Amino acid sequence: MSRKVQILDRKTVYDGYFDLQEVTLRHATFAGGMSRAIKRLVLEIGEVAAGLLVDRQRRRVVLIEQFRLPATARDDGWLIEVVAGRVDPGETTEQAFRRETLEEAGYEVRDLHQIHRFYPAAGTLAEHMTLFCADLGPRVSDGGGTDDDEDIRVLDWSYDEFFTALDNSVIVDAKTIIAGQWLRQNQS
Repeated sequence: MSRKVQILDRKTVYDGYFDLQEVTLRHATFAGGMSRAIKRLVLEIGEVAAGLLVDRQRRRVVLIEQFRLPATARDDGWLIEVVAGRVDPGETTEQAFRRETLEEAGYEVRDLHQIHRFYPAAGTLAEHMTLFCADLGPRVSDGGGTDDDEDIRVLDWSYDEFFTALDNSVIVDAKTIIAGQWLRQNQS
């Protein structure tokens, strides 16, 4: 079966921190033909690097907590997450993860290992995420973010505290749940 997609039209309907695109397209169907013209909105996020910071000897993880407006639709808005951020032009995902870890958590990292790559919400977001696990290196600052509008708290939890927070839905961020389940299966 051909996996053909025809982009008939693409318009930028919002150009800001993220771009919102209105796309008209047709795609190959499982029956062998082409779909009718379909209009979709796509939020252009780009490439994102994220990762879990671990201290395997002490059996501890470093996470961050910050406010996320969309989470106020169902919760209070403050989410506990792994470090994450957009990949800047000319940067690799590894470089972006190292930079974000310094900015948000205040740590350098060692022994970076890719856990997975995925599309967090492929129905609406043009976002591709690479998820890492890294051993903690030296702490070089208090973290907390570098942007004026970032207000980040750094958390240092035992594995047991982390797994309990996952099991009790205290952690509701998907990338952090994926990283936590990976750690549960691969802890040493």
